[in-house]
Amino acid sequence: MSTAAVDTAVPLTAYQKMWLASRFIPVIFFMAALIFVLTVLPNLIGQPLPPLLPVFLIVVLLVLIYGASKSLRDLLSGVALVEDDELVKIGFTHESSDSSRYGKFARLGRLKISGSAYKQAHAGQTYRICYSPASRIVWSLEPNAYWSSVIGKN
Repeated sequence: MSTAAVDTAVPLTAYQKMWLASRFIPVIFFMAALIFVLTVLPNLIGQPLPPLLPVFLIVVLLVLIYGASKSLRDLLSGVALVEDDELVKIGFTHESSDSSRYGKFARLGRLKISGSAYKQAHAGQTYRICYSPASRIVWSLEPNAYWSSVIGKN
């Protein structure tokens, strides 16, 4: 099987940009919560805060910032990559509070798959994949008949 290099990059659609930008909503919420807890809450309850509350909020905020930074890199690039790869496995998982569809690809590894792409995905087929590399989400899959026939002969 031949490995395909990055064929092209395509501009992100408005929907894709909005999805990537929406990853900042929890960051904004937890940042506001942390500021509230550190500044207003002690005055409201009239006693010192439990010391683990700000620590907990900071840890949650750091995790969310890490995830949002991946989306920011894709958003700032303004493009999604397009490559050919074989879908080895497809599944659905409940990781932490995030239910997500995923696909394991021969070269690209494990990627999240958008709902519309998930509906047409079948393991063992080769697809032309449009995806964001940092956030690792597949936006669309197109069956690639040429690659499927080459892989089927091996």
